[in-house]
Amino acid sequence: MATLLGAQKALESGRAMHPGEVALLLRFNPKTVSRWCKDRKVPAFQTPGGHWRIPAQVVRDMLNGKIEWNREEIDQWANQPWLRGKP
Repeated sequence: MATLLGAQKALESGRAMHPGEVALLLRFNPKTVSRWCKDRKVPAFQTPGGHWRIPAQVVRDMLNGKIEWNREEIDQWANQPWLRGKP
């Protein structure tokens, strides 16, 4: 279970965040954030285990009021093999 302090530390560290952390920061339900990822409404990627991760920069953008991304921005993150743990 994510905590607000843990979510803030994740954001500060710059690591990719899981939907529960993002949900805490944005005050949404974690299922809603996962749905955004699945529906490709936000730039996100899946780990080899199938878990969604949202890059910290995307979360920062969301906190600063950005609510829409174009297809290229979404694909940029979704197609990064290094984000999926592949060499």
